[in-house]
Amino acid sequence: MRIRFASFMSLSLFFFTTSDAQSLKSKTVPQLGKNTIQEVIKAMTLEEKSRLVVGAEEYPRGYPSLFGGPDTLFGKVPNIVGKTEVLVPGSAGTTYAIPRLGITSLVLADGQAGIRISPTREGSSKTYYATAFPVATLLASTWDTALVKQVGKAMGNEVLEYGADVLLAPALNIHRNPLGGRNFEYYSEDPLVSGMMAAAMVNGVQSNGVGTSIKHFAANNNETNRMTINAVVSERALREIYLKGFSIAVKKSQPWTLMSSYNKINGTFASERPDLQTIILRNEWVFKGFVMTDWFAGRSPVAQQIAGNDLLMPGSTYMIKQIADAVKNGTLDEKLLDRNVAAILSIVVKSPRFNKYKFSNKPDLKANAVVSRQAATEGMVLLKNNNVLPMVSTTTKIAFFGNASYETIAGGTGSGDVNKAYSVSIVDGFKNAGYQTNDSLRAYYNRFIKYAKDTLARPASFMDRKPLISEMVVGVELANKLANETDVAVVTISRNSGEFHDRTLEGDYYLTGIEWFKVDMGTINYFDQLAFDAGDYNQDYARKYKVQVSKDDVVWTDLESGDGLKWINLNFGALEARYIRIYQTGTSSTNTWSIAEVNAYMDDDFSVRSTLNFRFGEDAADKLWDSYQEAWIQESDFDNIKGMGMNMVRIPIYWKELMHDNGTMKAEAFKQLDWAVQLCTKKRIYIILDLHGAPGGVDGYITSGQALKNELWTSPLYQQMTVQHLESYSHSL
Repeated sequence: MRIRFASFMSLSLFFFTTSDAQSLKSKTVPQLGKNTIQEVIKAMTLEEKSRLVVGAEEYPRGYPSLFGGPDTLFGKVPNIVGKTEVLVPGSAGTTYAIPRLGITSLVLADGQAGIRISPTREGSSKTYYATAFPVATLLASTWDTALVKQVGKAMGNEVLEYGADVLLAPALNIHRNPLGGRNFEYYSEDPLVSGMMAAAMVNGVQSNGVGTSIKHFAANNNETNRMTINAVVSERALREIYLKGFSIAVKKSQPWTLMSSYNKINGTFASERPDLQTIILRNEWVFKGFVMTDWFAGRSPVAQQIAGNDLLMPGSTYMIKQIADAVKNGTLDEKLLDRNVAAILSIVVKSPRFNKYKFSNKPDLKANAVVSRQAATEGMVLLKNNNVLPMVSTTTKIAFFGNASYETIAGGTGSGDVNKAYSVSIVDGFKNAGYQTNDSLRAYYNRFIKYAKDTLARPASFMDRKPLISEMVVGVELANKLANETDVAVVTISRNSGEFHDRTLEGDYYLTGIEWFKVDMGTINYFDQLAFDAGDYNQDYARKYKVQVSKDDVVWTDLESGDGLKWINLNFGALEARYIRIYQTGTSSTNTWSIAEVNAYMDDDFSVRSTLNFRFGEDAADKLWDSYQEAWIQESDFDNIKGMGMNMVRIPIYWKELMHDNGTMKAEAFKQLDWAVQLCTKKRIYIILDLHGAPGGVDGYITSGQALKNELWTSPLYQQMTVQHLESYSHSL
């Protein structure tokens, strides 16, 4: 909920003489741009100073719990995080304007690969798309600072023409670990490369008369626990690795602003360290701009002001009061507050908005797309060439394999993403260049990807990672057919990453078993039946297949080969295995192979089984160890698979364990159902309660299921538990 304040002004009519007018004129307040900055500051009230150093959003409290703070007033990301509707819709935030002193707002906009604003606006048929330029890692791979400066110039043109003043980029943190969620936004593991590339980008963007904000200062190298994590680092490592790139960028480009980071450094939040913000940055490197926090970074507004962190974003009335009170009680020297105000005003006077630039909302997107393509071409890295490249002749017939050939990833998620009008897939790029692509293979992939997308949960916001779609399995018959029809095969395998999430080795960085449709049950288990279900799709969707099992993921035993219909039911002598895998060995129609569910039955007694249940498209498996006494899934079981897109689990529940004969619920049943709610709320996973053993046959299942649902949702105890878990989830995420 946004809290808005309305101000009321009463109007009175009065008459004054010429001498009165002269008296009023003599009392005219200083105006920014006409008077010196110091004269303007002298005319400011304490409240105005306190407001200017805090972003203009009317967020009522300091740090929401979602960002690691103690404030539990909000249980979700407020709308202002990464998106404001003020001045430029979809920009990241604005600074406070003081019209009586001629002080205008600054519009701050993401992002690293191009300006990120809302592409459409309510009540308007116009569009406001931006160019998605190559990500920073690819730009660094060009080793061409002149080209990166050209990219910056094109990017800055869109910032200017869309009415923003400062681009919240470039980011130049170190690739300390290849699993870093925002590595794509950063240039390199080398501080020299990072600094030189960032300086080139800053010089290019700022050549348009708009500003930049180099970030995240400093030692911000992971997304996990980024709001509170403590980077323990020696001064030598800090200066030679984590600060070096920033030093180069500041000295070679003088960015208008710099953004401090979320993390602590040796126990103190980076935004609250005077040695970083003042001694090193300003005294040693002679930085001339102002420092802003990352959104909701740090904990103490007063400590941030003392440190030289001039602007606190995105803004809070709570912070304004804290700063003003600190000046009044002497814990914050007003001279330090004045210093920070002066730093902000020194950038305001340079901004397009202050200088009344008439932006067009019509940047040259076609020209910028040419620059983007050139940079992408120069940044490509060829690891090995077995006399395949270059493919000079456009008569070459190419078969494209891999989802990303058709659904090519154009950028990461979060604030580094760009709202682009279109993207060109790899297969379309080749086709547009005149090469011959295989339309029948494309039809297979289009059908496969559409089905997978329909199965997967949609990301809740632009910050959420897009679920990974498992690769379509191409059978031997289809592969042989395409080998006869085409000259070259191109295989594309890709991954995405983004803000708030670091990557995992299993299921992400490594090629996943699920791309082969391999299931890891977690431990060696005893079972004698497997069922594969193709879901609600064509009757013969599963097709020809081979199933294998293994104890160690090294030695595999053939279990079954055959032609699959919608259901594949395998019954065999009891065996022990940990891994199950299935792959296609041939096709029999235009449809492609897929599996919606896999169930491994561990015991002939249906009522006391344990079930492994896998959902196609979510690229993950969930272990269910189910018993009468306890039905718990360890959180660690989900940590490796949640990042791969899993969003559904089927839980077997048993009538006689839940309900009395009269249809009322047993008290002990709440323990199992409470567990399901915890799982759902903590892991954002849909739960299917699979009812077994209800009396009365098929009709009895319908009646009993309805009775269970009514009992469940009308129970005050269960409702109370649900609310408690939802609150716990929203406050501790």
